[in-house]
Amino acid sequence: MENKSGKEGYTSKIPRISLFYRAMRIATLLLFSCSFSALADSTKFHAESVQQDKSEVQITGTILDETGEPIIGASVKVQSTGTGTITNLEGEFKLNVPKKGTIEISYIGYKTIKMVINEERNLRIVMESDTQALDEVVVVGY
Repeated sequence: MENKSGKEGYTSKIPRISLFYRAMRIATLLLFSCSFSALADSTKFHAESVQQDKSEVQITGTILDETGEPIIGASVKVQSTGTGTITNLEGEFKLNVPKKGTIEISYIGYKTIKMVINEERNLRIVMESDTQALDEVVVVGY
């Protein structure tokens, strides 16, 4: 058995890699390089979002009625963004608000409250019942 090296019986110790495996290696390298690129972009995005978060503050609060009972399911919205939440079973809520932002609190049968968020981070809000709105409710029975 003679090969190009001129030595009889000589076989290469280096294994030959098929074209398929070479293509798979190249594809894997491309995939990893794209993944690292996406990871770098996401860290950049995360850094930008952290900078934006500095302009927002998290507020918490409790919404009560005139008798001191918690109002369950009251709507708390940030006016400029339209984001919001509702109160839990204890009348409590948490919300991220832009500094000097305005929140709007509303619930059926109560007057809507609008308030500007200054330095307060833990709010206690008492809602006043709106008897005029209750006069407008029509109940139909069959």
